[in-house]
Amino acid sequence: MSDAQKDQLAELLRKGKYTTEFWLMFAAQVVGGLLASGILTDQWGQIAGIAAMVLGAMGYTFNRSLLKGKAIDLIGAEAAAERAPVALEPSPDVKLMIEAFKERFPAPAEAPSSE
Repeated sequence: MSDAQKDQLAELLRKGKYTTEFWLMFAAQVVGGLLASGILTDQWGQIAGIAAMVLGAMGYTFNRSLLKGKAIDLIGAEAAAERAPVALEPSPDVKLMIEAFKERFPAPAEAPSSE
């Protein structure tokens, strides 16, 4: 993995409390909580506060999920590039079963061409 990829991965996987979207979501939760409590506004403000809290939490969760998915894709691509393709060979028992099957059920003979 190159240094640029390592830096990109570190950026994607940093803890939530060190991200801008966390603090924006936190601010939305605080303001939404104050509005929902009814201290600052009336009934419609309470509804707006609850909506702000729910939408803020959903947006944060969605955004972090996308970032974690990108990190998994980056790690998976790197791991796949490191693995060499492996040729699978059937075990001796499986080879015997295949031969017994071929003896019991021979392949149909090809029909003669009508030329």
